Amino acid sequence: MTMPNCPADGETAADCPWAGIGRAAAAAPDAPAALAVLRASAPALVRELDADARRPGMLSLWGRSVNFDEHAKATIVAPPILGAIASVLKLPPPDGERGHAGMTHSYGYVFSVLKTPYGFKRARWVSGELEAGLGLPPGTFAPVPAKGTLLSNLTAFLGRLAFRGDARELRLVGDLRTFDVSAYKPKRLSETVSLPDGRRFVLRTDLVPYLHGEGDMLIYSCRDEKAGRAYLITAFPVARGFANSLLDPKGLGEGKPIATRYNGFVDGVTGVSGLTGSRRVE
Repeated sequence: MTMPNCPADGETAADCPWAGIGRAAAAAPDAPAALAVLRASAPALVRELDADARRPGMLSLWGRSVNFDEHAKATIVAPPILGAIASVLKLPPPDGERGHAGMTHSYGYVFSVLKTPYGFKRARWVSGELEAGLGLPPGTFAPVPAKGTLLSNLTAFLGRLAFRGDARELRLVGDLRTFDVSAYKPKRLSETVSLPDGRRFVLRTDLVPYLHGEGDMLIYSCRDEKAGRAYLITAFPVARGFANSLLDPKGLGEGKPIATRYNGFVDGVTGVSGLTGSRRVE
């Protein structure tokens, strides 16, 4: 499939046709019009959405995120596109800049045309870096994989690593595609913060070293201790130096500043200044 306006400035062939479809859908006046663009230009991906909509348990494993890049100072995914995706997945429409993290960070990022200082958000799903580094079949996390769907493959793989110790969540992950994660040796940065209303959250950053080459997959999740629930937020490749900096002992201990990262949204934590808590490596 080709699009007449792809690739554009800074894009490569790997970005197409998704960037071109994203620009066309972003120009739509509302979510129904954007969905019409997606159905016409990316029917296979919309079929993935239809399949994912039949997995409410899987969708419940994801938390919320902010659709705004703090570095580029701009909206990441055009609201009509996220509205269109949410309508097919039978999820509530995004509330302003906040929405379902799973749909935003997977399909939403496929159609994002925002160029950030770190490149396009889409790169994590089209470059093939994660699959190559982790020793997975090529295209496992592609926009339209040969087996499964982008979101179900992500949930199945990330969940088996991020939810270790979370019994309820692991049971739901067990209903999805099976990935053998025994070869991976993740290290976890846990940031724990207690709020005045009695809620307690653990922001969890798992760094999964590649099996091949230098680099890590970063998986960000959150556990709501009061509710007894854990949620996925996002995942992306990082350089080994970045991973090591997160685990630097100088940043660990009690009374450390705590804030959500990587566009995650946690009510009572995100956007609240002055929160402190513990930071430790597990």
